[in-house]
Amino acid sequence: MVLNGQKLVILLIGFLKKECIMRKLIFSVVALSMLLPSHSVQAETPAQQRIKAAQELQNTFDKSSLNGFQLKFFVRGKNCDILHIEGYVNLEEEMMEAIGYGTVIYGKIQPGGVNNFAFSRGFSDVAYSNSDDNKYVISGSTKPTRDQVKAMDICTDQIASQLTGTVGNLPVASTTPQFEQLSWPKAIAGEKLYDGSYQHVATIVSIDRVEDIIVIKFEQSGSVEPKKLSAIAPYWYVKK
Repeated sequence: MVLNGQKLVILLIGFLKKECIMRKLIFSVVALSMLLPSHSVQAETPAQQRIKAAQELQNTFDKSSLNGFQLKFFVRGKNCDILHIEGYVNLEEEMMEAIGYGTVIYGKIQPGGVNNFAFSRGFSDVAYSNSDDNKYVISGSTKPTRDQVKAMDICTDQIASQLTGTVGNLPVASTTPQFEQLSWPKAIAGEKLYDGSYQHVATIVSIDRVEDIIVIKFEQSGSVEPKKLSAIAPYWYVKK
């Protein structure tokens, strides 16, 4: 029995030594982990989310029938809240407006338009420009000039990760105007015609259904010209 008691004491001492070693090991691991830098995944800032939104638009248009226009989507401004779309094949101002509103073919590429998409993602302004001329369209709450936008730094993910605040005074997303595509049932003398930005640009003077011709008077110049309705219908609108 004495021998068994000695064995028990020896086993207990061995167990306690192992327990002590294990506790020291655990303590060392915990202490080391506290000294090492944290690699926890941090939530994206609103500015980073806007950069991702611009990349999403870039991918959408790159894969569309408009890829030949070489549109580039940049995020600019000290708050990374200006979406800048630049054309490297020159865009007309009417086309810039149509991309923004999502009219004509552009509504099929980005339903609701680029402007509504951008405002819903936290951008304060959407600017459109060409790389080689001064054509410029701006929509939003602060409305910087073309030169101001071009002078702004392009936001990177590194810059955006340091911006934790939200943008104030965001513009309200515009509702889709109540217009519909020009068609023969809507081609009536005296009907006003609107372009892709829903600006009144001409008025129908007369129609010739047999020849597919409508005669229109342009608002700005006052000139009167015949046009094939089938050719201009995809680009012009009438009020519902």
